[in-house]
Amino acid sequence: MLSEHSAAVAAFGLSLIFLLVGLVYLYLELRLRTKLLVSSLNEQIRVSEEINKAQERFNALQKVGVIGQMSSMIAHELRQPVGAIQAYCEGLILSKTKGLLSDELLTETLTKILAQNSKVGTIIDRVRSYTKKGKIEKKALPILPVFCSAIASFNASLPQKERKIIVLRNADQIVPICLIAPIELEIAIVNLLKNAYEAVKASVVNKPKIIVQIGIENSFCVIEVSDNGKKVSSSLFESISSPLASEKENGLGLGLQIVKSIAADHGGKLKFRKNPEGGLTVFLLLPIFSENT
Repeated sequence: MLSEHSAAVAAFGLSLIFLLVGLVYLYLELRLRTKLLVSSLNEQIRVSEEINKAQERFNALQKVGVIGQMSSMIAHELRQPVGAIQAYCEGLILSKTKGLLSDELLTETLTKILAQNSKVGTIIDRVRSYTKKGKIEKKALPILPVFCSAIASFNASLPQKERKIIVLRNADQIVPICLIAPIELEIAIVNLLKNAYEAVKASVVNKPKIIVQIGIENSFCVIEVSDNGKKVSSSLFESISSPLASEKENGLGLGLQIVKSIAADHGGKLKFRKNPEGGLTVFLLLPIFSENT
């Protein structure tokens, strides 16, 4: 029987071998694809966790930025009640000097002073609700880590397709040391990036770009943020130096005042330049630390 059906038996044997080989191949292929899938999922989870951490850090910076914004606003808001209290006190002294101070006038004026004082307390309590920390201590530290951290935090908050907008230059060539409060400086850089980002988003350009670089000018570390948004008018350029200027459609606003405040607190300053082709360049200058100063 084997002799008569040897061809069929051989064909059956070969088919069985091919089937076994196919099953082994499918098994190995399935294991490989499963391993790759698990690896891909783990990588996605890791990337997602890093993005979430970066987003949380950026949100924390934004929250502290709100605190800085409130701190900037408090000085503006306190002028009115403090000025009113001073005026009432001066009025009482003048009335007393002229012999015109009656009990009714004294009671009425003191009541008004108490009302203004209560307003002062309300403004202060509003800021305290955000934070109870005191003034941040400054230390002599390299600028570069803070500079890179701010860019990374802001970049992580952008959509993936827009992360190429920010172009970093010269960051690895210069590592000056300045007397800084890192969190405040990071807030300042993030605000400059946010202003530039809003400017390029508000304008119609084929290739929106924000160029960020760091350098040294005389005894200052210079952080430069430049955008290619629409041309800045002369009136807007002049208003940048005005207290509490607000032009959100051009990427400016109270955030710029926060940066000015932080720069001044660090002994630095802000400089501005209109770009001929459009947009604005902002220079944040911070004094370089020296043990002799």
